[in-house]
Amino acid sequence: MSTRSAIARATGPGTFAGRYVHFDGYPAGVGQALWDLYHGEFDGDLDRMLEAIIDRHPAGWSSIDDYPDSCYCHDRGETRRLTVTQRNAYRLCCEFVYAFEAPERGAPTMRILAAHDGRGRPRWETLAEVALDGHEPDWTSMHGTDTSAEHDD
Repeated sequence: MSTRSAIARATGPGTFAGRYVHFDGYPAGVGQALWDLYHGEFDGDLDRMLEAIIDRHPAGWSSIDDYPDSCYCHDRGETRRLTVTQRNAYRLCCEFVYAFEAPERGAPTMRILAAHDGRGRPRWETLAEVALDGHEPDWTSMHGTDTSAEHDD
């Protein structure tokens, strides 16, 4: 069974815009793959990484583990542009969102949001906030939400 997710730029408090990822969306899958890409292939250049992963692949990804070989637009020839936001991510069955921020001062971060359906209304809760220039987190320990920061869908 697929664990769907989105890789996005944070666009404001509780808002994001990015691309769909079909497989391995849990933190030990997509989260760790993004960490590895940031520290490896993109050598700590978040702008370059997000341009490559989000801007150059408008149809999204089957899997990010095989970057760059499994995007829908180049691998499958899909031409539709799909932008995932806080408004449609839940309807697209995304269980996690990896929202990146690059403040003018301070370290870039990856906020991992987890989907929850509370009282019939979907919301996004912060599972973790990862400083990309810090120590690598224990990806396998991230299973559910551990904070109460909510973001309405």
